[in-house]
Amino acid sequence: IQGAPKLTADAAGLPVSEVMEASIPLVIVMGLVTTVAAFWMMRRDMKKGTWRDGLVSGTISGHTANQSEGRISLPHKQKQLLAVLIPVLFAIDVAAMFILNLQGGDATALVGGTAVLILIGVTMLAHRNRGLEETTSYLIEGFQFGFKVFGPVIPIA
Repeated sequence: IQGAPKLTADAAGLPVSEVMEASIPLVIVMGLVTTVAAFWMMRRDMKKGTWRDGLVSGTISGHTANQSEGRISLPHKQKQLLAVLIPVLFAIDVAAMFILNLQGGDATALVGGTAVLILIGVTMLAHRNRGLEETTSYLIEGFQFGFKVFGPVIPIA
């Protein structure tokens, strides 16, 4: 077992299983609080009229979130198909992890690979001929976001 629980367990001198068991109430409370807060904030933005097509109007990562700035919209049928297909693909990953007893880096590689394949597929659908170039842009933007969000974790750990 690798990752944050291992770091915490090593620092505390405890077995990883104890740290994971002790974190269950925290994970449940955190999940509930963030879900309720996100729902409340989304409803507030919808009432104010600043919520559009799943994006808050304004800028996200330096890009304006409206159609005139090159935002691509998929047909409704494709959106519905993807809304079903993506969770099914990750559910298949979870089943494969149980069946093949995948843990740690192997499980991470499976989920990461699935996510990259989904990114490529959806980007190719949305951008057609520029799909591969846009995939690269999305990957770069995602890595930049990841480093911004998780960068402070490294010195803390």
